[in-house]
Amino acid sequence: MDARDLASWAKADDAFHRLLLQLHGNHRLEAIASALFDQTHRARIITLRLRNLPAQSTVEHREILDCLRSGDARGARRVFRDHRERAARELLDILENYGLPPL
Repeated sequence: MDARDLASWAKADDAFHRLLLQLHGNHRLEAIASALFDQTHRARIITLRLRNLPAQSTVEHREILDCLRSGDARGARRVFRDHRERAARELLDILENYGLPPL
């Protein structure tokens, strides 16, 4: 974030979400979610430089990790759900604003 290296941030963001998905051990769910990640990754690459720096995502990632470290499964689930919903709204708003079709 400090270096404003958005490509590296996007790679780290993708790795963060994939790691969380792997932690539960449900390989079928992991395969389904991976297909969806590929779609959101394409949207992220298109919108990466059309959006503000992803500081809020980084804050939310830390909140998720804090919940996991403290054993707060409900809190982690809530923060993660809110994070995904906010990020999805943000991406869809950008696509709509620029007249781009949702992927």
